[in-house]
Amino acid sequence: MGKLAALENGCAARIGKISLGGGQGPAPDSVPTETSTGKTLTLSRIMNESSCSPSSGCCSPTRRDFLRFTGLGTAALLTPRAFAGPFTANANAGLGLDSKHPVPLDKKLSAAWLASLTARGKPSSWKDWAALEHIGMPVAGIGTGTVYLGGDGRLWGWDIFNAPHEGCVPNNGTKEIQIGERDGANYINPSKMESPWNVSHGLVLHLNGQEKRLDHSGFPQVEFTGQYPIGTIKLNDPASPISAVVETFSPFIPLDYDNSSLPVTVMEITLKNAGASAASVGLEAYLENAAIRYQPSTAVGDLRRVARVMPLPGGAMVMGEVRAAPVAAAIQHPDIPLADFESETWEKTGWVTEGNAFKGGPIHGTLPYVKGQQGKSFAHSSNTRLADKGDPDNLTGTLTSPAFRAERRYLTFLLVGGKNPGKLAVEILLNGKVVHSLTGSNSNDFTLQTLDLAPWQG
Repeated sequence: MGKLAALENGCAARIGKISLGGGQGPAPDSVPTETSTGKTLTLSRIMNESSCSPSSGCCSPTRRDFLRFTGLGTAALLTPRAFAGPFTANANAGLGLDSKHPVPLDKKLSAAWLASLTARGKPSSWKDWAALEHIGMPVAGIGTGTVYLGGDGRLWGWDIFNAPHEGCVPNNGTKEIQIGERDGANYINPSKMESPWNVSHGLVLHLNGQEKRLDHSGFPQVEFTGQYPIGTIKLNDPASPISAVVETFSPFIPLDYDNSSLPVTVMEITLKNAGASAASVGLEAYLENAAIRYQPSTAVGDLRRVARVMPLPGGAMVMGEVRAAPVAAAIQHPDIPLADFESETWEKTGWVTEGNAFKGGPIHGTLPYVKGQQGKSFAHSSNTRLADKGDPDNLTGTLTSPAFRAERRYLTFLLVGGKNPGKLAVEILLNGKVVHSLTGSNSNDFTLQTLDLAPWQG
């Protein structure tokens, strides 16, 4: 994390540009990236074609819709408007044209009307969360899929995985009105920044030993201003002297298709200190490498997602990649299963539980909108079976596996859940002491985690 050693009272400091894109490969696995004033960081994003195409029917109106819209337009044209004329019967006389032609060469458009076409309009702003949670402004390059900027600065939608569907997100309307996406389901039932496709990401401000996410959860006062292609989010917290302004956009340059179709989302962050003294802050950015996440397990095989840091002048790029596991190594050193969750009780699986968080044994079945599960059961600390004891998310407890020898260098497992270091974590114990801890990434999808056990082998 970079530090602003002198973010003085009343002054603004620009953290720089964080580009969630790059076009060189998939996005990285939640890797915090260092930055300081004026630094530029680039995080790559998957390049995919948009799912909207003429063959899907979502890009063009039907014949019936076209005729209906044409009728509405004709009715509007019949209303008298003083933006052209008046004309004479022989308006084209002397111009080398048919003097009786019904369309005059000189339209005599009023100067005021012409000026109104290029006049800068007043931008629209929203502060009410009931409106902010429904905002989705496209911030992906032309033809590269759909990524939306939400009302509090988060990115959502993530329709970049070539999933066949209609509309911005799958939607069947409301209980009273059941219609399809192409017929307006997302209009009568707008999504609340929710999508079947999720990519873990975020901006986190570190201030005086505390973490504050640069969104509605960290800054309760939010104002969104839309001036396409730029969305500006102002974030304030009455309890903090630090405020933030986040400008998000994708390159959108008239007559420049090549640069306007880059799979890039740019975020520019400005911090301001309204306090009486200087503050030392850090800014963390993370973006998951989401490659192959939504691919069938049969197609993934032994592929693994990896990330590597590439230094650049004035910053760094985190490159997400997909690599195949070495075949020879897999044959020479086969995996050793340690423990699973496929039995009905913890006693049968060898796990030992304490407290209420995991009480009752493994959870069988699947959870809505959770992707990547393997097997028929899993361990879940939000124990809804004990809802009578209070909020399941507030239950505490531990689940300890059988002891094992580090006979292989790497330990792998699937993890899903919130990011809460020290309180919500998978821990490696050696002689009863924690030697490594890993928390979630605020994602609703299982991701493969790989821990290097080399420091504790031997």
